[in-house]
Amino acid sequence: MQVSSSVMRKIWYRKGMLTIQFANGDVYDYAGVSALQWKWFKESDSKGRYFNDNIKGRYRTIRR
Repeated sequence: MQVSSSVMRKIWYRKGMLTIQFANGDVYDYAGVSALQWKWFKESDSKGRYFNDNIKGRYRTIRR
């Protein structure tokens, strides 16, 4: 889904895998993200703040 964020362009979620395309074009997968965490992330007012506080450094990360 397209997002309104200065640091992210798109976010996706499928079966525990959160995928983020950042504004610079880099794409990362975050493994083990719960459906509830995804819900809170996609509904957050600030995707960048939510990402930094709740996702970054907490999940196995794969750069595509």
